[in-house]
Amino acid sequence: MPATPTLLTKQQYTTLLADLRAIIREGKQEAERAAAQSLLNAYWSIGRRIHTEKLTTRANFHNAILTDLSADLDIDLRTLQRTVTFYQTYRRAPTLEGLSWAHYRILMQLQDPSERAFYEELARTDALSATRLRTAIQGARYDSAQRQAKGKPIVLPRPTDPSYLYKAEVRDVIDADTTHFGGKSHDYPEEVFIVEGRLYDAAFDRWLEKGDYASRPPGELHGPFRTEEGCLVLEISFPSQAKTNPCRI
Repeated sequence: MPATPTLLTKQQYTTLLADLRAIIREGKQEAERAAAQSLLNAYWSIGRRIHTEKLTTRANFHNAILTDLSADLDIDLRTLQRTVTFYQTYRRAPTLEGLSWAHYRILMQLQDPSERAFYEELARTDALSATRLRTAIQGARYDSAQRQAKGKPIVLPRPTDPSYLYKAEVRDVIDADTTHFGGKSHDYPEEVFIVEGRLYDAAFDRWLEKGDYASRPPGELHGPFRTEEGCLVLEISFPSQAKTNPCRI
């Protein structure tokens, strides 16, 4: 006699839903990583194939041939030029997890192999976006690390551009649930770091744990939030970069 099916409790259903969402999210992330690596491999192979024709030794034909290839392949001319530089910079197709074509477009511009390797590792370990990688390079993180290794003082330049102005707040949340108020968004970027405790963000169906960092671009929905044990949050916002009515802090 077959067993009588039982209904899931609310807690069981919530757990099942969360598990399935996690599986779907991980599957999408894995697919995105695989696609990004496939694109890198393709661009590297394209650069290698063009390089074998030694077009750079025949300067009069180089740009003309690439222009023809760009039209026939329906690939942007600048992208084709970058694929050649990509191959010349990396004689083996790179496979660093977390780095995309956007990252390598920036890294290829660095002539010093040691400096380039430093930023590759920095981007990988700190999960830097291409934009943040460019900012790190512009901020001379490599030079600062070199000076620190030699025991020399590090002098950080003070930005004067109003877009760098920010507002930092430390929020000590004892017990909160903002479900009633719903999510929110704003037209300026914001960064959040969980110092202690944990905070649930319903927009992403995720618990932010101690040490977690979130970067919110303008317009991104976040919240509502809740915490059961309390949390200490460092919130840094950049209202001076608002797309409309920027605030001068």
